[in-house]
Amino acid sequence: MFERLIERCIAKDRDAWRQFIRKFESVVSISIRTKLSRYGFPFNEEDVKDISQSVFLDIWQKEKLVQVRDRKRIKGWLSIVSQNASIDFMRRNSSRSRFLSLSEEGFREEDLLKQPCGGNTLEVAEGNELQHIVDTFVSQLPEKHRIVLSLSLLHSQTHREIAAILKMKISSVSAIIAREKKRLRGILRKKGYLECK
Repeated sequence: MFERLIERCIAKDRDAWRQFIRKFESVVSISIRTKLSRYGFPFNEEDVKDISQSVFLDIWQKEKLVQVRDRKRIKGWLSIVSQNASIDFMRRNSSRSRFLSLSEEGFREEDLLKQPCGGNTLEVAEGNELQHIVDTFVSQLPEKHRIVLSLSLLHSQTHREIAAILKMKISSVSAIIAREKKRLRGILRKKGYLECK
């Protein structure tokens, strides 16, 4: 249904691109509003418009549609991209509201950090430096890994559902989630933010 339109957009057909924007602008704007509202972030329609434009511009300029393997699930992919753009917007305008970056990227503290360690829980020391470490870690992840973690932790998708959406093996999805959680906990532990009681 959308395959031909996407192929034309990838080929830099401007008429197709205008059709693409008209067809999916509501998906993008709804995803943006939902994300900003979820974190109680103050915004107006101009903000939504600005973020929407940045989403479409980024997709066009960086030829990101090439990354979409399952063209039938383009709406889900666009929703994730739009939510990530909303996160970036909140981060740039953080003075408007207080919110935790750990959650913004789909890394809920209770899911990601409070993992068993010798039968006990990990202690998390919060602060600006910790937030910076986590933000830096997340920003350096390959896009596929960011999407997998977002679907798992923020959208509560099962490994099987993520595999279906991204056309990946379930074992690959599970491995990415486990590996990135372990890597982040390792980094925080080395920095002295996590310790076993």
